[in-house]
Amino acid sequence: MALEFDVRYFNAILVRVQDTNNLKLDIECLGLVIKNKKVRLHGVIMPAWRSNDPFVKNAADLCMKEIKKYLRQNKRYIIRVYGKERMSCDIYPEELQGKSLNQYLLDSGFAMHHYIKEINL
Repeated sequence: MALEFDVRYFNAILVRVQDTNNLKLDIECLGLVIKNKKVRLHGVIMPAWRSNDPFVKNAADLCMKEIKKYLRQNKRYIIRVYGKERMSCDIYPEELQGKSLNQYLLDSGFAMHHYIKEINL
């Protein structure tokens, strides 16, 4: 039996940008708030911000500057959540007029596609 992703849209407040691939969010769900939830940006992978390699660190710094151009701490965003246990999301800043930050980062060359390989047991 194939498992399906549980996909939902929610309002969320950005607590902080943790690194180039992860955010901390307060997610509003059915009148409740899931506080300080670590959520990965869905479908993208970027250079590791905490890398010791100067080339990778420089690329990661450029990615972080671009991310912080569109995401502000304590600001409300619409997110599209994938999964339940280890959540990932698309995040929609108003400045991108309906386009997700994830897609913008891909289109601009700051990120690469990150695919989840299906494992048949």
